[in-house]
Order: sequence, then C-alpha cells, then structure tokens
Amino acid sequence: MAIEKTILQTSATNADFPFPFPYLQTSHVTVGVTPSGGTESIKVENTHYKINGQQVEFETSPTDYRPAANSSVRIYRSTPTAVLESTFSTGSPLTANDLNNNFKQLLYALEEAKEAKVVTATNAFTHGTKVDIDVQNDSSWVLTSDSVNTAEILNDAVTADKLKDHASTDSERAVTRNHIRNDAIDGTKIDDDAVNSEHIAADSIDAEHYAPGSVDATALGTSAVIQGKIADQAVNEAKLQVSNWPTNGYVLTAQSGNTGGLTWATPNPKGSILETFTLPCNGKSITVQSGTYTTENVTSAQNANTTLSKIKGSLIEYKPPAGTQLVVYKFTYKVRSLDDYYQYQTQMMIGDTPTAVTAYGITNHYSFQEEAMDTVECPIFIDSSIANDDIANGVLKTWDTTKKLQVFTREYSNTMEPSFHDIWYYNGSSNDGTIIKPILSITAIA
Repeated sequence: MAIEKTILQTSATNADFPFPFPYLQTSHVTVGVTPSGGTESIKVENTHYKINGQQVEFETSPTDYRPAANSSVRIYRSTPTAVLESTFSTGSPLTANDLNNNFKQLLYALEEAKEAKVVTATNAFTHGTKVDIDVQNDSSWVLTSDSVNTAEILNDAVTADKLKDHASTDSERAVTRNHIRNDAIDGTKIDDDAVNSEHIAADSIDAEHYAPGSVDATALGTSAVIQGKIADQAVNEAKLQVSNWPTNGYVLTAQSGNTGGLTWATPNPKGSILETFTLPCNGKSITVQSGTYTTENVTSAQNANTTLSKIKGSLIEYKPPAGTQLVVYKFTYKVRSLDDYYQYQTQMMIGDTPTAVTAYGITNHYSFQEEAMDTVECPIFIDSSIANDDIANGVLKTWDTTKKLQVFTREYSNTMEPSFHDIWYYNGSSNDGTIIKPILSITAIA
C-alpha cells in the first residue's frame, strides 16, 4: 500500500492535506514542503502543523507556516525499528493491542522497505537477489523462499488474527488440557468479559471475592434488603434526609401519639407561618431562619412636611425564607398634633428605588385627637407566574435577595402638622422630651 503522498498546493489558503496510509504514532509521519523551484524543508509537528486522524493540518497563523501557492507537500511514513512498540517480560500482561502494534510495526517497516526507491548509484541496491530479498524492479521487492524462519519473527509478534481459520486440523497439534500446566493461566490471559455466568459454579462466590464498594444499587433486587439485614442504630438522621421541601417534598416525622413509628408530613403547610419577629426600633438585632435583621434606632421626634420623606424607624432590608408566598409588613408608631388636629398621608414603599404600593398601601390619617398610636400594615405577595414585579399592586415575581421595606409620609398642610415618636402631657409635663420608639413586625407565610 502507499506510504507516501505528494500534494500540489494550488491555493495559498489551503491548510489541510489528507493522506491515505495508517501509522502507529504521529511522530512516524513526516511532512516536507518544497516551494516552487526550491528544495524540500521538513516541517515540525506541533509547531508548524498537527496530525488529526488521516489529515495534516497546518497552522494558519503566522501565514508563513502555511504552504505557499505552487508548492508541493510531501507526506510520508517512516516507522522506527530500533525499539519495539511494546516489550514483554516473564509474567507481564499479554494484550491483543500490544501484539497488534508490534506486528504493525514490522508490517509498516516492510511496506516502507518495499516501496523504497531502488537506484543504481554506487553502494545502492541494484536488481537481483539479496540473500532473503529478491529486488525484481524499482518498486517490487519480495522475500525469497524459506527466508523467514523463527529468528525473523519477533517474540509475541504473531497474534490470533494472523492465523487462518481452521489452520490446524490435526487434533494432536491442538492445545488441550494436557498442554496447559496447572495454575498456568492467570488473569492476564483472560480477555475482558470472557468469563460469564455459565463458567461460575453455583454458590462459588463468597464474601472475599467482593471488592469494597463493588455492590451498588443496580446489583440489588427490588425489596432485597430486609429488616434483618440492617444493623441496630445503622440508619441515622443523615440517611433519612430525603425531602426536597419546599419544592414538593415532605419530611419524616414521628407519628401522632408517639407510637414509635415514622410518617411523612408536610413541614410547612400552605398558609402556615414560616417565620415572624417583632422588634422595637432601638437598633437591636434578631436572627431568624432567613437571616439576621437590625432595626433603626429612633432617638428623636420627627415633624412631617409637604414633601414625601421616610418615617424614622420604618426601614428594614428583608429577604423571606424559601417557600414564602406572602410577607406581612407592620409598623406601629406614636403621632401627635402640632396644631388643633393633624392630617397626613403614608405610603408603603418597596425597593432600593422606593416604589409605592398604590393599590392598598396609601393611607390618609386624620384626627382631632392630640395624639394616638397609628399603624401601617401591608401584605406583599410573591407570584412566580407574573412576567415582572408589580409593586403598585404589592406583588413580586421573586424575592430571593434583600429588599428595602419602608414607610414614607407627608403632611396635608402646615396648619395640620403631625409629629412622630414624641409624647406630650406625660408625667405632668406638656413636653418632657420622652421618645416613644416605634415597633416593626415581619411575618412570612408559606
């Protein structure tokens, strides 16, 4: 077969050159480029080109690595014979692949010798019989009769696929039990997957033949593990954690009545409270399921004006726990009139850029009382079915990061001004400076 191919480079853009012959290693394939009117230069693999299967692929950058137009690309194989592809020692594994590679090495070397050019120059091969090789012409070299004997065959070079089917018909020449020494066949002589169930005696596999970790779930029959095979106290809490709540799972819990058995139950039924906390606005913190939260510390009174501004103490940055569908925000605070009565507005705001819940989060407060405790309470829903947040209607598509919740206020006019957080006529004084800290509550509902 051909072990060399020369391709004329017709286009300077072409970088890929196929070749037909097989090889053992890419280093056995040599690539030379001869420019138009020049001499051949040998290119370097992995620097100028790569071999991908049966194709030489030149680097396209820089462009001088790619053969120029009107140059010729010669691709040929030169299989080394100084060292065997695989060597074997006593007791080493004998694989078909190693044997085949050794034989291919010999075969390829012979092919390359056969297709070598015969010249008549001094010290070169000429036609005629050269001991074991008959050089018939420049392209035809054949082995002479009886030239190949045991010495010419590499150890382990002849594999099973080189033997003709039914080549040995003499039963005396066949390999039988009598020809195999006791304990002569070890694991290296048995092909992968060669031993199947029919070769294994019944009840012959015991515990010592199982490698640690070799028996997995696929080897166990349905309902194969019974109660008697489970050691006492072998099943711990980690092995019972099979719930995927809150997606659609359940948790394992004790049966009602403490009968000793276990049952599956919904850990947080829809409508149940996942977490709730109430804090005074004094800078204190609380840690709950979803995280740690700190209120503002209100230390002074606050007068409203006709411009929207945040009521002190109303701000909290909150992220509900997984599985929440409703968050109820509640803010309770002291208010008194700076005039004969007060009238002011509050707006529930959500987000870093405060956006009002206009559907039900705006309240008008009006009273002839000197002072009172007022409350802003606002439910906020989570609905993954909507396309985008709808804060105006108090609905968020998702809530998996902290969001600012706060209350803004403005007075109706400067003749009906409210004041927040302080108290009058307390302890015998019209105004003794006592600050009533507001109270903030959060409730998350499953």
